[in-house]
Amino acid sequence: MRYARTQAHHHRADRGMEAATMPAEQTPMLIACGILRDEILALLAQGRIRAATHFLSSRLHRDPRQLGKALAAAMKFFSRKFGRRIVVVYGDACLGFDGEMGRLVENYGLTKIKAVNCIDCLLGGRLLEIDPDHRYFFLNRAFLQFGRNSLFNNDPATIREQFRMLAAIVPIDSMGALDAHWDEIQRISEMTGLPLRELIEVGLEGVEKMLAEAITRLPTSGPPS
Repeated sequence: MRYARTQAHHHRADRGMEAATMPAEQTPMLIACGILRDEILALLAQGRIRAATHFLSSRLHRDPRQLGKALAAAMKFFSRKFGRRIVVVYGDACLGFDGEMGRLVENYGLTKIKAVNCIDCLLGGRLLEIDPDHRYFFLNRAFLQFGRNSLFNNDPATIREQFRMLAAIVPIDSMGALDAHWDEIQRISEMTGLPLRELIEVGLEGVEKMLAEAITRLPTSGPPS
């Protein structure tokens, strides 16, 4: 029996349309996690946002120290061209749970999205509403790819131990692509011992909302002269 579907509805931010028509000299730079690459590129292709982009490898999530170094290097490099018109598309918890990400971005005088993590960005900031007790493992296509070489590449006992504190797997689909991965999702459910909850179809609206809101907080000035 295939999973049921629900839809997460979001209103497209008017500010997103403003960003799409801004002058070229005000175009922002997005420094983003590769987990969100497909969604951001789709928004750009559809003209729903306008920005330059730089994606860091999702594999950096395995080592917060290396992620911090790579992100700092990217912020320093792109600040030369874009000044402070840079949005860091990472969540508050991506470097740890003690405000590390916020402090790093603030040290460079830049702006980040208001999200807990990449999943919260896909959900348009609704993660704590949907999962206030942090009991769900949210699974999208990018996390499937990431997990093949890390989370789900251990022996069964280790995998079950890693997931023993969670209550369920919640598939989320932003690109209409999870149907092709249903067999793999079922295998992950069996490996982890976690039941599948109904799939949430989020579309691109969650990511669009997060990006549009952050872009409105950018300074209007371009790169330093």
